[in-house]
Amino acid sequence: MAFVRGAALLVLALALAGCAMGGAEDSDEITADQLAVMVLPQEELEGAAGFPLDKADSGPVSAREAADSSVDPSDGAADVRQSGWVAGYELNYTSSDLQAMLANAEGLFNAGSSVDLFDTETAARAALLTEIRGYERLRGKELEGVRLVRFETFDVDIGDEGWGVEFTARGKSTLHATGVFFRSGRVVAATGYVRADETTMREAAVKAARALESRIQRSLAGD
Repeated sequence: MAFVRGAALLVLALALAGCAMGGAEDSDEITADQLAVMVLPQEELEGAAGFPLDKADSGPVSAREAADSSVDPSDGAADVRQSGWVAGYELNYTSSDLQAMLANAEGLFNAGSSVDLFDTETAARAALLTEIRGYERLRGKELEGVRLVRFETFDVDIGDEGWGVEFTARGKSTLHATGVFFRSGRVVAATGYVRADETTMREAAVKAARALESRIQRSLAGD
């Protein structure tokens, strides 16, 4: 399933990501309120100042919405729950100048973060690996009118395990995304930036991911 949703990076992730089966060991409760305060506020997303909140892609994530992100179109809410997914939350910000930026092939137009809670660490790790492998498998291929023309990973040291990712997707417009996917216990998290040009945002994505990891740990500690 996708861990960052919303314009561009999020839309493509919805098409590419899949679900994975998890284990059955018991775990401590993590509440919906804790998930809601983990995601990054606008001021912690470099370059996103002044972007309106993308209301369609912000807030609690339902099992149906998570199912819509599966690479298998037959997946439903029950399939997602069976994979070990419990709940999710996201905050995304999209520029009001999106169409002009795409037309001019210039500028940052989307930034956001998401967290997805799984019932076990085994399920969370499986889902994270499925996400990365889904991108790798679809490199150079077209899905639902979008071609993943480039996909690269870069090393990051965040959470229990993580990947930095950069990709270019071409559909009606060409989009360039930079993000970080990582796992922190049973929580799979991501932060991402999407541009209309090829300017890399690795430094900003890593900085945001470190801030996201810090918020996750503080939320779990009750801060």
